Amino acid sequence: MTTDLVCNRCKFDIPLDRTHCPHCGDGRLCPNVRLADAIEEKTALENRYRVALHLTSNRASVVQQFEAAVATSRAVMGASLNKLIPLATGFYEVYATYYDLVDLRFLRPPTAGEPDWAKRRPQAEIELLGSAKHIDKLHYAALSLNGKSLPSYGECTVLLKDHMIAHRASAFEGNSALFIDRKFLDFPLGWRATWTERAKLCVAKLASRLTVSTQSHDFPEILLKPGANGLDDDFIEVHVFGEMTIRTFEKVIVPKSGNKAGPGKRGRTKRGGTNPKVIRDYCQQHNVACEIL
Repeated sequence: MTTDLVCNRCKFDIPLDRTHCPHCGDGRLCPNVRLADAIEEKTALENRYRVALHLTSNRASVVQQFEAAVATSRAVMGASLNKLIPLATGFYEVYATYYDLVDLRFLRPPTAGEPDWAKRRPQAEIELLGSAKHIDKLHYAALSLNGKSLPSYGECTVLLKDHMIAHRASAFEGNSALFIDRKFLDFPLGWRATWTERAKLCVAKLASRLTVSTQSHDFPEILLKPGANGLDDDFIEVHVFGEMTIRTFEKVIVPKSGNKAGPGKRGRTKRGGTNPKVIRDYCQQHNVACEIL
């Protein structure tokens, strides 16, 4: 009996035991995208976008250049070696989510001045997904124009393939869990967007920071700016619904040595003497670019 099945979207084989493609997530309804694509949400985003254009009409040329640039922005994840190594060594077949890792470790209490992520993250995900049913199905990334990620999320950088995530990705104004912690309110309408409308969200949030002297080389740091600590990171958050594998990745950058991730809620320190070449070899096996810097 022939049981081979090839995904219509990404053309990779789908294992027999899967009900959707584990590489690109095709075949699954994505509640985060459905909510971002709701009429009320899109209308509110359009209104914010137009207000931002009106308020910056005296520098319209710069804003137009910025909008064109961020329309090409990519989804980039910061990741620790400890999160990539299990994938490269076969411990995981799919890239681990936040909840996968929680199941494998003891949760430490929040430090002074730090939000209780174990509470705030699920609360934010209920807002992003509309219910608690699929809160363990989200991966987090950030929009980037230069391929750089946020050090507070890990010492490695993973660039995701657009065509593997665009249909299942949504974007939010910033760190959604931190918003819940600081505001403790429902998300305002117009603060999220589908992948195809991410440029409007970027303009709505960031157009006011552009000046007549802003140059195109300034755009990357305006879009994504690491803070003094992870709580001060300034970025557009990307949510990718469903599983990811090495085939979802376009490029992986790992450090030569186990650099400690920057401060923040998801930073991890490399333990032991794991050789990052294991990740490079695994990427090469699957035709994924990998750099050791």
